[in-house]
Amino acid sequence: GTVCQIARLRLKQTQTQLQLQHQLPEQILVANTHLFFHPMADHVRAIQAFAICRKMDELRIRSGRNDNDGDPLLLCGDLNSDPCAGAMQLLFARSLIPDLTDCWKHLDLYKWNGLDEDEHGDKDEDPSATTNSVDDHMQSRISSQHQRNQTTVPALIFPSSFPHLFSGCQDIPEFTNFVRGFQETLDYVLASQPAEDGSNIGFVPVSSAPMPSRSDIVSYIAMPNEHMPSD
Repeated sequence: GTVCQIARLRLKQTQTQLQLQHQLPEQILVANTHLFFHPMADHVRAIQAFAICRKMDELRIRSGRNDNDGDPLLLCGDLNSDPCAGAMQLLFARSLIPDLTDCWKHLDLYKWNGLDEDEHGDKDEDPSATTNSVDDHMQSRISSQHQRNQTTVPALIFPSSFPHLFSGCQDIPEFTNFVRGFQETLDYVLASQPAEDGSNIGFVPVSSAPMPSRSDIVSYIAMPNEHMPSD
């Protein structure tokens, strides 16, 4: 199953920080996870991302004086989601409205059978591609099955108290997963922004390390390799 680790880290206090005590938090919340993979499970990852953020918000608020005051957040991990996937729409836009996304298109078709780990996105295949278990005749059933079973899909919306998140990379990388036949951005470091009204403290981007280019990697075929890690 998918696990999310959430740690509350206390900041080391330097003399300068002590002088700026009123501007700095005492601690931050850091979450690390690896979301579920199956090419038909975009909706599962969106729900997982929503649950993780709600839990982080609960822990954040516990440490603050009110709902708009609490620890800054970092959310890191392999989210098995490209930048247009449902989970990322939710994390960046703060809401996932059924009528505005195809995230739920396999809701009535996909069912976990306990064997899906064998089809994990870490394999050297396209995790956004449909597996052999969803062939042409299955695709032809999608529209008719949705007509027969109009499942009510809820909108996923973050509460107003939850901070806005931004990517630790100033520009979303072209890829974070690079294997033969598949390159995509699946891994992220997200941080909470400070509120414009100053009601909570957040992170401000200073710089980000350069990401390897496609030309840097093609000679090594894939990541990881002897010169660079993966993810």
